[in-house]
Amino acid sequence: MIPYKRRIGYKKIRKATKWGIKVFILAESSTEYIYKFEIYTGKKTVTDGEHGLSTQIVLDLIEGLEGKGHFLYTDNYYSSPTLFDLLWGKTIYCCGTVRPHRKDFPKV
Repeated sequence: MIPYKRRIGYKKIRKATKWGIKVFILAESSTEYIYKFEIYTGKKTVTDGEHGLSTQIVLDLIEGLEGKGHFLYTDNYYSSPTLFDLLWGKTIYCCGTVRPHRKDFPKV
């Protein structure tokens, strides 16, 4: 979240950072170089793809990196069996924390 309190049509209100603009970023881990980013502008982002918001954002950000054997690290908001299967098929290896009660997660 980028803190921001002025008028803007797609401002996001959240508890952690009460006011701001939500930005999704794909960055290189050791240098923190930003490869791609996407500003969340509302429902349009959610309905563009056949997957949920978190999966679709990742797929949009990794576009152009397929087949190169990159490693992607995510937090529990983005991690899902569906995403990991899609990335595996694109030769992108993925690792991340998970929410065990998430849809399609195997029962233990």
